[in-house]
Amino acid sequence: MVLPTYNEKDSIADIAARFEALDVVDEVIVVNNNAAEGTSEEVARTGAREVVETTQGYGAAIKRGLREADTDLVAICEPDGTFDPADLHKSAGVHARVRLRRRLAHGVELHLARGQHGLVPAVGELGGRQG
Repeated sequence: MVLPTYNEKDSIADIAARFEALDVVDEVIVVNNNAAEGTSEEVARTGAREVVETTQGYGAAIKRGLREADTDLVAICEPDGTFDPADLHKSAGVHARVRLRRRLAHGVELHLARGQHGLVPAVGELGGRQG
């Protein structure tokens, strides 16, 4: 589980712990992307592994998280509380039925998800988000 964080200090510990509690999650990786002061202390209250990505932007944070992950399937979630970690079970079944992961030349993974138009890239070449 990759959680890119920038401005989620108030929710990161709760979200990380809730993902850790799921039987389908092997590891929670929090990518600190120049996050708000106090974020690292919140992550330290959990069993999540924090890595720092200094290149600002959502795409840079996701790419770093994918490089750090060492599992067959990787999920990415914004840790702001809008996604219920328990809902990961809903997508895990879909992902288990298809071969999803393909390593791209630059080391970033391409993951496919079942969308309304069939399998679609869940993560591709990502641009950065500032702020």
